[in-house]
Amino acid sequence: MKIVKLLLLIFLSLFAIVVVVIAVVKMQHRKCEKIEIMIHSEMKGLTVTQEEVLAILKKNKIKIVGEELKDVDQKAIFEKLKAHPYIKQINPIRFSGQKLIIDIELRKLLLHVYPMVGQQYFVDQEGFLLPYNHNVQERLLIANGYLQAGYRAGALVKNTDSMLVALYDIAKTIDTSDFYRAQYKQLYVNQEDDIELIPTVGSQIILLEKENNAAEKLFQLTEAYRQGLVYMNPDKYTLLDLRYKNRIIAKKRIN
Repeated sequence: MKIVKLLLLIFLSLFAIVVVVIAVVKMQHRKCEKIEIMIHSEMKGLTVTQEEVLAILKKNKIKIVGEELKDVDQKAIFEKLKAHPYIKQINPIRFSGQKLIIDIELRKLLLHVYPMVGQQYFVDQEGFLLPYNHNVQERLLIANGYLQAGYRAGALVKNTDSMLVALYDIAKTIDTSDFYRAQYKQLYVNQEDDIELIPTVGSQIILLEKENNAAEKLFQLTEAYRQGLVYMNPDKYTLLDLRYKNRIIAKKRIN
């Protein structure tokens, strides 16, 4: 009796395996009916649209809709989309029934750079240089002036010149605080290779050196605002000089 039960159990297990295999084989021979593209972004506008993703697939002659599931080249889809500079991550490409799901995450931009020579470009939070994209709607911190670092495809900030590294470090510090983001709008590199931080309100210039500790200097300036500058006319000073250790030199406007 025990042997019969054991044989029956083995038979049922084998039968279940056969059924699953047959179902998988049949599934693989079904045809893809639809593509669902999911795009995640921390920014207001999408720097990569669903239409653009479909155009990339079409340009590279990757057939999906109408193809048997087993013939859809998921590796090719991944590799072609991965090459897009604004796509940060591609989550596992998968089928849900007869629908192919492509799930991507976009880069968050940090800095809009206008070099002296060459095209404008963006820098993302991770320090990647990205080509100009007209879909960007975000109000980003601007970097311009006597800035030599031009755009190089696929480059990282750390592999460019020291001035762009300094601007990137300041931009990262500003991005850590809602107050900083609301307070500052522009980083201007002057002829003396100093960095002028331009506030959103008021016409004064905040002067930094590229070797400065941005977090320390901005904290020092914030404390100065809290202790008195905030109560004064923001246009009373033409310059707030933060290039010196543990002090701020304020230059009054001459009427």
